[in-house]
Amino acid sequence: MKEREKKKEEKKKDKESDKVERQSTK
Repeated sequence: MKEREKKKEEKKKDKESDKVERQSTK
């Protein structure tokens, strides 16, 4: 996997986990 794609995937996961955290703290 390319370094750039790896970073993209990590960012995506971060965003998704951020969403989940926000929903659970409502």
